[in-house]
Amino acid sequence: MKDIKLKGSVLSYTLLILALLFFIFSPISYVKATSSTRYHAGYFYYEDSGPSVEGVQGNIFTIYPHVPWSEICAEWVTIVISYNYNYWVQTGYIHHWIWAIFFPILTVDFYIEENDNNGRSMKYPAIVKPLMDHTYKYKLLLSGPGEFTYYIYEGTNLICSGIINTNPYSTQDLQAFVETSVSSIKVDGSHFTYLRYRLTGSQWPLWDRHEPSWDYPYYLDQRGHYEFAVYGGG
Repeated sequence: MKDIKLKGSVLSYTLLILALLFFIFSPISYVKATSSTRYHAGYFYYEDSGPSVEGVQGNIFTIYPHVPWSEICAEWVTIVISYNYNYWVQTGYIHHWIWAIFFPILTVDFYIEENDNNGRSMKYPAIVKPLMDHTYKYKLLLSGPGEFTYYIYEGTNLICSGIINTNPYSTQDLQAFVETSVSSIKVDGSHFTYLRYRLTGSQWPLWDRHEPSWDYPYYLDQRGHYEFAVYGGG
């Protein structure tokens, strides 16, 4: 009887330790960036005089910059729903800080974010994380009334996909940008390629126009309508 009780106590103690370790090392909350300022470098599509588009797609090379405590660095493609109301939906990858119970850690995730009449929300749809020096393809498509479908690929392998509902929904413009919350983050190596737009139907032509934009201390290397690199910061 004593042996049974002893084994039961050891098992309970072991389970307690495992549970404690799980909670200590599992992220439970995300750290909001300290700075409300944002620095950007990239392309607007500006399709005002062109055909109506309903999707955006681009390949983004993953860099691993030094990101100070509580700051962020993200690279993304976006469909602008409304400039007047600052509504949009975007996908890409982000370096951000999270709390792991007692201490903060820097992590990187694929993400989907939207801002519409219902407010702003972000989610991290994949268990796997972006790997350094790997290129991933990000795609957003207006797939139905009030919904956008996102896809994230490495090569031809689909990592994750899903649906984001927005209110309202439209495709006023397309964007592809590097974003930081503090200018000390160095983004050398950032590289966007094969930017595409989705025409009504099934065509995905390469971007045939762009409007460049960058905030000092970041610089834009324009390599055509559908390719650019970003460097600077620090």
